[in-house]
Amino acid sequence: VKRISGSNGMEVLSTQILPANDEDDFIRVTLKVRMRGALENTVKAFHALETGQPYLFLDNVSIRGHARRIGSYRKGKVNYSKGNVGQMLNVDFDLIGHMRKPSS
Repeated sequence: VKRISGSNGMEVLSTQILPANDEDDFIRVTLKVRMRGALENTVKAFHALETGQPYLFLDNVSIRGHARRIGSYRKGKVNYSKGNVGQMLNVDFDLIGHMRKPSS
């Protein structure tokens, strides 16, 4: 998650491993993830997570946006120009993978 999000311009805020669940011949492994980034970076990160190997699935996705000014910092002042506001997203989701149960 950190490698994919970092290479796609996202910031990982937190990860939490949730308890594993048995599903037929598999063990469901879930990771709760919180990230922040721009919309296009979020789309790229989601695509990379769901199309890579091992197969992973996104569930319980929550996306909240807020405007953030983007400017340059000079001599204690921030210089903003017109139209220089970016939309940042706070993204929460569960990342789910499955492992085959060990043979008995």
